[in-house]
Amino acid sequence: MPPPHTKAYQIKSYWCIAYSDLTHCVEFLANITSCFFPNPDIQDFFIDIHLKFFQNCTNENDPMTEDAPQKVVIGLTLLSTSAAMHKRLKDNLAEML
Repeated sequence: MPPPHTKAYQIKSYWCIAYSDLTHCVEFLANITSCFFPNPDIQDFFIDIHLKFFQNCTNENDPMTEDAPQKVVIGLTLLSTSAAMHKRLKDNLAEML
């Protein structure tokens, strides 16, 4: 990963690739040591890495940091809830027949 003071560090793909590689490496090590992945120790490790290398990662101009409009949240919640209820009713009906 490029040093934090360079322009290359500002390019999201560089640190995304580094994060992805780290994730794959840790997951591989967890698998060969028969550890559950993820686990609290691994999560703590990633938080430590994040705090060390990505202290200023939030960007106030990033639209992804804004909350979704309330109507969208309600709509998606209702949609997923009704889909789950529909499936459950369908399964119950199939059992009754």
